[in-house]
Amino acid sequence: MKAALLFPSVLVLSVIGGAAGAKFLGPNSNAADSTGSGPALTAPEGQELSSSLDAINERLVSLEAKQDQWLAAPRQTVQAPGSESSTSGSSGKAADPTAQAVPAALVSGQAEGGPEDWFAAMTAGNLSDGEIQKLWDKATAEGRVDELIDLFKARAEADPNNPDAQNDLGDAYIQKVQSMGSSPKAGFVASNADKAYTKALELDPNHLDARRSKAIALSFWPPIMGKQSESIQQFELLIEKQNLVPVEPSHVQAYLLLGNMHMQMGKIEEARTAWQNGLSRFPGNEDLMRQLELVLDR
Repeated sequence: MKAALLFPSVLVLSVIGGAAGAKFLGPNSNAADSTGSGPALTAPEGQELSSSLDAINERLVSLEAKQDQWLAAPRQTVQAPGSESSTSGSSGKAADPTAQAVPAALVSGQAEGGPEDWFAAMTAGNLSDGEIQKLWDKATAEGRVDELIDLFKARAEADPNNPDAQNDLGDAYIQKVQSMGSSPKAGFVASNADKAYTKALELDPNHLDARRSKAIALSFWPPIMGKQSESIQQFELLIEKQNLVPVEPSHVQAYLLLGNMHMQMGKIEEARTAWQNGLSRFPGNEDLMRQLELVLDR
C-alpha cells in the first residue's frame, strides 16, 4: 500500500501550513503512551494472549486458502477511473500481471465482506490506492479496524523479513490513528506505526513507500515531541532515494513537505531551497511555484 493512500489530507495541510501534530497526537499524550511499554502480563493474561494469537494464525491460514481461490478464478482487473497500475514501494516495478483482481463487488459494497475478506483483497496486490482506502473506510465505519490490524500484525510476524509486510503494518496503524482523532492513546499507536516503518527500512533502505510514510507520520507529531528534525532528515533521504529511480509525479510531495517542515521551524531560506530544488526536478509545478511565491518577500 502506498503512503499517498494513507494520508489523503497531509499534502493539503502541509502545503498551506498549520499544526499538523494536532491531528496525529492529542495534547494530553504522555511518555508512557509513546514508549509502548506496560506492566508485565499475568498468567491468565498470557494465556489469553496466546489463545488470541492462535486464533489469528488460524484465520490467516483460512485467508491464504481463500486468496488462492480468488487468484485462481478468472476476473477482470478492477481500477478506479484514471488510476495508475499498482507498483511496489521498494522497486517501483509493476504488480505481477498474471495475478487476478479481487471481485469489484467487494469494493463497491454489492457483496458482503468482513475483515478477512478485506485483508485478502488488500494483500492480493491488485487494488488501486482508492479501492484499498474504500475497504479501510468500511472497516472504520463498522468499527472493525482493530481486527484488520491484527491480521496485518500476524502477517508481519509470520514474515519478519518482508519489508512490504512491515510497511503495510505501519500503514494499518496509521489508519487506526486517523480514526482516533485527538485521543491520548493515538501517540502509542503512532509509535507502533513508526516502529513498523523503521523495521521495513532496516530490511530495505530503498523502500520508497516506507520512507515516505515514516517522514510524513513524523511531521504530524506536535513540536513539543521534537520530531521535526527527524522528519526533515527522512524527507531528505527520501529525495536522495527518489533520484535513483525514474521520476514519478508523486515524488514532488517530498519537496513540498520538506519545504513546509523547514517553514514550521522558521527556516525560510532552507524552505526556499527545497522548493527550488523541486522545481529543477519538476519544472513548472504549480504547487511548488505557489509555495515559492509565499516566501519571495521574506
